Amino acid sequence: MTTAQFTQPQKHLLEQMAAPANLLAAWRAVRANIPRIRRRRTHGPDGITLDEFEAHLPAYLNALRHDLLKGRYHPQPPHEVLLPKKDGGQRPIAILNISDRLAQRAAQQVLEPLWEPDFLPCSYGFRPGRSIHDAVTAARDLRSRGRAWVVDGDIANCFGSLDHPLLLKLLRQRIGDERVMDLLQEWLAAGVLDAPAAPAPRPSIMEQVENRVRQGAAWFSGSEPREDDFYRAAADAEAGSGESGPEYRGWMLSEEDNDAWYGRTVARQMAAGAFWLGSRWLKPGFRAVREAVIRGLQSSSGRQSLGKTAALAGGAVTLAAGGAAAIWYFFQTRQCSTAPGTGVIQGSPLSPLLANIYLHPFDQEMTRQQTGLVRYADDWLVCCPNQEQAEEAYNAAVRSLAHLRLKIHPEKTHICPPAQRLEWLGMDL
Repeated sequence: MTTAQFTQPQKHLLEQMAAPANLLAAWRAVRANIPRIRRRRTHGPDGITLDEFEAHLPAYLNALRHDLLKGRYHPQPPHEVLLPKKDGGQRPIAILNISDRLAQRAAQQVLEPLWEPDFLPCSYGFRPGRSIHDAVTAARDLRSRGRAWVVDGDIANCFGSLDHPLLLKLLRQRIGDERVMDLLQEWLAAGVLDAPAAPAPRPSIMEQVENRVRQGAAWFSGSEPREDDFYRAAADAEAGSGESGPEYRGWMLSEEDNDAWYGRTVARQMAAGAFWLGSRWLKPGFRAVREAVIRGLQSSSGRQSLGKTAALAGGAVTLAAGGAAAIWYFFQTRQCSTAPGTGVIQGSPLSPLLANIYLHPFDQEMTRQQTGLVRYADDWLVCCPNQEQAEEAYNAAVRSLAHLRLKIHPEKTHICPPAQRLEWLGMDL
């Protein structure tokens, strides 16, 4: 299939996922990933081992197919194992039930062809026909052709930081089957990696109303930040037509500079709506109305006057109530339409594809700036001809990742001059 065939979101994907041939191919892939010697003891949280599953394979496959098509399949929370990392930290790895691995692999086999034609040549991780050796060879080739300065980049907690609403929005560009989107949301929710934060103090009713009105005003006035605002601000700064970018200190942007610049960009977009309908005058205004009503009810003349004005105020009250209800409905539906949380579980068949989809805009932006990018999953290099361009590429990567709500690891991201020994993906460059 060509790329043009995937310009519209694809429907009827669930039937492709649940097709007997696809489920059987998914089973073979899952089994091939587990050495024979471990199949008797490899199991998920439900206790069913790979050998037990295989002993009743037709029944299990038919049951999974039926549950998928009837909407009865629901993933179970995985068991998490912490594996030691080379730097002394720990990497969380998910242990899924055999049926959940099988369902995710079946989904991966159907979804991967929707994105694979558009993935860029600079991306090598977990793609058909590409390997670690291919990525290292590409980096070596760039260095041998005069791009010897290298930005060795690391994304801080990449898999655990993928933003669910943004990821789901990217997935909807190609997936037009809501049943598959529901499955993806369930898989994301079952594997949320971020620990739940301590509950914040519940705001008062008045504060909730003020927040909704202020946010609704920004929405109605069109002042919510758009997705391309960050790139537009960067382009304006480079062209000298807008606010200048963060101060150039040495050769890289500090994390504080980057966050402040991004924050100012968003704040400018919201200022128009929030300026004229801020919270400062709402509290005094509501308080004054309340006190006036209480005073009026304390006298007979006041009660009579309030009774006469009630009919005149009825239209305005109805209009205000309707507007408030519309604002409330908008924010409720918008919040319900996105899955909360961050992170995709490592160790699941879908996580590598989801990471590649999420980082595809990063590949596009860095390629658009003509950097010598080579990426293998969340490990990436930028090969440059000189130090100045390496510094520019470093800052470009910081900005591009910030747009995806990701951050570089400041201690593991550095610029390597030509004479410095560089090891990447376990091999010397």
